[in-house]
Amino acid sequence: MTRNEGGEDENSSPGYYNHAAMYVGHNRVVEAQVAPFDKVIVSDLDEFIERYYKIKVLRYNNLNKAILAASYISSSVGRKYWKAASIFRRLRPSDNGENCVSVVRRAWKDALKYDPRWKKPDHVIGDGIFETVMEKG
Repeated sequence: MTRNEGGEDENSSPGYYNHAAMYVGHNRVVEAQVAPFDKVIVSDLDEFIERYYKIKVLRYNNLNKAILAASYISSSVGRKYWKAASIFRRLRPSDNGENCVSVVRRAWKDALKYDPRWKKPDHVIGDGIFETVMEKG
């Protein structure tokens, strides 16, 4: 979970944290990103960490499920960005696109075999299925 340096004034997502992404190994992070990309992209871990002043890194306690989730999210790279993707449940399966939470949620939905129903980054943190392993800021 990340938060921009500008604080709440630059946070267009509801809640304290304004972005979600997933580390997939080999110093790579998969995230749904707005302009200039407007799609799900792969970012370099060091660049990703530099981009945000506050980061909370979470880990799931089952490595096999975490690897499975990373595999699912990696297959989303290139999908278009759609800001409302995590809000409108009836439209989730469509090709409208992904936002940062919906792409992470879909990966964990496939790995866990149930929909965690996260709509914003704060929901991921508040779920209680992850442990915090690192914080910056």
